[in-house]
Amino acid sequence: MRVKDIYTTDVDLISPQATLKEAVAFMIKEKTNNLVVVDEEKVFLGIVTAKDIIRAILPDFLEDKKIAALAGESTFDKVVKAASDVLVGDFMNTTISQVRLDVPLTNVAATVLYKNEARLPVVDLNKKVIGIVTRTQIKQAIAIVLGVE
Repeated sequence: MRVKDIYTTDVDLISPQATLKEAVAFMIKEKTNNLVVVDEEKVFLGIVTAKDIIRAILPDFLEDKKIAALAGESTFDKVVKAASDVLVGDFMNTTISQVRLDVPLTNVAATVLYKNEARLPVVDLNKKVIGIVTRTQIKQAIAIVLGVE
């Protein structure tokens, strides 16, 4: 099997110029924890996950677990509001692997496993996003091979 056999074209795309608040609103509306970041021509730039958003609202001083434990409820509210206008392009993950339609699923499964990436954007030769492959789709491919319904 190859990527073309299991990928989906249903991808939640967002601009790097969108704000953190807009990204959160989009995630809530679409019931997703990840968005693929693309430019105006749909060229892949990165991914934003719920974890990236949490990291973006967490000020540097709170990255120390001991200090973070002392922060109160009002601190959370303040840091969230302060980060609401941060641009997606400033905190997106740009190190995510991408795959093309002809890539064997063994390669995709290895990438997902060893790079701990839950989803891989599917791109064409010009790096334009045309779909996505997720761990769930890989699991479903395994089920097909095993004859599991």
